[in-house]
Amino acid sequence: MKEKAEYRSAIRSRESIRKAYLDLMREKNTTAISVRELVERADVNRSTFYAHYQDIYAVLEEIENEITQKLFGYLDETEHTELLYHPLPFLMRIGVELEQNKEFYRLLLDTQGSFTFMHKLQEVFLKRMVTERKVFSQIARPDEFLISMRVVTSGMVVIFSDWVNGKVQMPIPELMSILNNVAVNAAREYV
Repeated sequence: MKEKAEYRSAIRSRESIRKAYLDLMREKNTTAISVRELVERADVNRSTFYAHYQDIYAVLEEIENEITQKLFGYLDETEHTELLYHPLPFLMRIGVELEQNKEFYRLLLDTQGSFTFMHKLQEVFLKRMVTERKVFSQIARPDEFLISMRVVTSGMVVIFSDWVNGKVQMPIPELMSILNNVAVNAAREYV
């Protein structure tokens, strides 16, 4: 029973640290957040922080990795071929996620390390497109296809960032429909 209580305590501590980190992100640049102010805000001691994280950047990395895993989960629900020919259901899942957590994603994409995070998102899309060997082997000019898909996925990630930051103001269904058309048209040339 003691193990269960320790496990729950560890979960609570991590959640408290992450929440405090996100709160501090609203107030200042991530490079200006210190462990001292983070543990004060989270109401945990430094040893608890270091029991869970190597440094302050590990908190952000954990948050980014959870988002990446969530996207992989969305991709797992989509067949590879469906993603190439009809990515709209996947894009709509992302759109719903962005709408539900718009402020969180705005903060995340405004951080110093947002380039790394955006690159992770791009790699999520690309990895799925090329992991299905049967589909990928049918693609004409695979090198050109990968370059084209890299351009498309990079553009999508930038558009997601622009949407959460208010630079693109359009309803999610309309935006995702446009992105779907761009992706399908780009893939058609090679499939």
